[in-house]
Amino acid sequence: MSEEIKDAEFRGLFLGEGYISIVRIKRYPKGKIVFNYRPQLSLSQRLDNRQMIDWIKNRYGGHIWIAKNIKSRFVGINMSQAAFWTTTNSHEALKICKILEKSSIPSKKLTDVKLVKRYCEWKVKMAKRKNTPKEKQFCEKIYQLCKENHKFGNGVTL
Repeated sequence: MSEEIKDAEFRGLFLGEGYISIVRIKRYPKGKIVFNYRPQLSLSQRLDNRQMIDWIKNRYGGHIWIAKNIKSRFVGINMSQAAFWTTTNSHEALKICKILEKSSIPSKKLTDVKLVKRYCEWKVKMAKRKNTPKEKQFCEKIYQLCKENHKFGNGVTL
């Protein structure tokens, strides 16, 4: 099977079942509140379909974690055990965004792909230096746009 077909299959699966966004992490160094931002891409499957998650990790990087004894928000209902694939690495996320943006499927998720790609391109270029106040505003803006796009019925226009 060609690499292009493998990426196309992943693209369809991810746009249907995956999650992509910028997440904000609150830290408290020296008593001050500081926000850090990072991309997050994830996908889950029932544990008996773990081979799919393993294939994704081997092809695109990231990490796998297993959730057992998941309780639903509905009292007393237990859900299947699940395998989760996730990446928060900007280099990996950028590579995946470039694959996902080639989709011709009309999906609200493609707005998040564009936002996360924009963030990751900036982050990779920036490396590990400290953010300026203007760059912190950029991160917050991308985070807020992703958050707004995830609301039901809303869509962010880029």
